Order: sequence, then C-alpha cells, then structure tokens
Amino acid sequence: MSTSEALDVFRDCYLSDIIYPNSFPERLVALGFVKAAERQSIDEDGRPNSRHLYQRAGTPYGFSFLHLNGGGLSDGALVLPDTPDTRAELLSFVNDQPNLVETTEETRAFLAFAPEDVSWALVQSRFWTSKAVGETGINYSVGPALFEFTDGTKGIALTASRNRSLLDPLTDENLSELTGPGSKLQKLIVTFSEIATSACPDLDKIIWAAEAYGFQGCDDMEPGVTAFSLGGGYGPNASPSDVTNSIHVNCDTEYDFEFALTFSLDERLTADAIQFALFSYLGVTSVNDDGTAPIRLNNKNFIVRHWVTSEIFGNHAFLLQA
Repeated sequence: MSTSEALDVFRDCYLSDIIYPNSFPERLVALGFVKAAERQSIDEDGRPNSRHLYQRAGTPYGFSFLHLNGGGLSDGALVLPDTPDTRAELLSFVNDQPNLVETTEETRAFLAFAPEDVSWALVQSRFWTSKAVGETGINYSVGPALFEFTDGTKGIALTASRNRSLLDPLTDENLSELTGPGSKLQKLIVTFSEIATSACPDLDKIIWAAEAYGFQGCDDMEPGVTAFSLGGGYGPNASPSDVTNSIHVNCDTEYDFEFALTFSLDERLTADAIQFALFSYLGVTSVNDDGTAPIRLNNKNFIVRHWVTSEIFGNHAFLLQA
C-alpha cells in the first residue's frame, strides 16, 4: 500500500477545496469509491448527524466524513490501516504543513477554558492547525478511526476541517504596519505618554488632558471623586475602534495611585512587541524582572507596565503606578 497515493487522493478530493467540501462524496464516487458504512449521531443541540465511510474494492484505504443535519459536510478524513509506519507517514504529512507551530499556538489560545495539561496534551498528541498565507486555515488531527474496515481491520484517521477564524501569520511588513508610525499602537502609546507625563498624578489635570484626547464621562463625575473611568477615544483622527479604549484612575488597585489606559489590538501582536514599543517611546533604559520599569515624572517616582488582559481577544492595558 502507498500512503502517499492515499494522501494524494485526499488532497485532490478534499483538502484542495476545503472551503466548499460538499462535493467530496461525488469526487470519491467518480474514482470508484462507494459508501461502505454509515453511523448516526446526535450533535450538541440534539440534531441528528451521520458519518459515512467510502471504500473501493481492492484499495487498502478509505475516506469518511460527517454529514451535518443542515446538509453540509465536515471533518473529512483519510482512513488507513493502523500501523506504526502509517502513523509516522501521517505525522510527517502534518508536520510539513505551513505555519504549523504558529497557528497551532494561536488555536490553542482558544482552548484556554480547558486545564493546562489537557489543552497541551490535545495539541501535542493529535491536534494541529495549519494556514498558508492567504488561504483558509485547516485543523488536523491524527487518531483512531471511527470506522473499522469491512474486513475488521482497525483504522487510523487523518481528519481535517476548516478553521476560518485564523489570521495570516505576521510578515515583517505587517508587523511594521501594526507597530510603526501611524499605527493604532503608536497612537495609544502617544495618548498614554502625553496624559501620563503631563498630568499624573494630579486628578484634575488627568481629566483635562483626557478630555483633550477625546475621552468622555467627566461631566457626570461627583465633586472630590478620587477613582473614575473615562470612555471613548473620540479625539483627533479617531477611528471606530477607538471607542473600545478607556481610562481608569485608581480603580480596583492596591497602589496609592494608578492610571490605566485599556485597549484592544490585533491579537497577533506579541506582548514583547507591544512592551518594546512602549518602553522605547518612553525612553525606558532598565526593566525589572517582573516586566515593570521605573520612570520619574513630575518629580515623582512611578513604575510603568504593559499588562495583557486577554491574549485571545487582544486586550491590553498600559499602567502607571505609584
């Protein structure tokens, strides 16, 4: 048996058109494969689905797929007799897919609800995601087939499904666009720097400076308040995404003073890239082991830090604390 032959058929009949996979059965029939088995199942919403196995006489491999209740098709799989050599060839195929490490790590972030050992075991043992630039992402898994062959042989399956949520891996050009002059990150850094360096820790000055940068919410503030939040980002050259920016002063903090600018960025930007851009702009020359940096403003000592509030959704905060 040639596993490479089976992989070629899988590529041509399924992977090459994974965005529109519903023609997979027709392509198999055209090659002489016929439905050899069917299993019924119920999805998480209580709706019936069916899984089908197609085989061809004299061919030592087959294909399966999930036929969804709504008429679509998903989870196409190449099914082969389970041998050590076959497992090795399937793993080699997966490892040759583009951007495997980067996109699997990105997908793993969405498994954050699972215990750490569970999510890592899933990724390392049988689950990967691949995405060529400009193409649709594909989730791969290698594991026991859900069907036995008609002669009772146990099978191993290489299963693939679409993943439309992934973004293209960052190129050097993309990174420059997201972090360089004119980028949203640089705009946020300037906003943080200008308000922090001109106003902190004077609360009245913070409110005045924040309003100048388009933040709103000051009119409803009680006299003498020492903790407040401002929303908006409707300042010069505002964009729709700026409304997700907000300022929080002395809110839920153990510090005597805390100024925080919270915001969202492209989730592909790493924490290191964001912190480097912030500290470089502020002229920070030394960084503590905990990722904070000392800075002196308006004759007072502060620490500045970048905090990732949600890696999955690209949520961050710049903090000035004393």
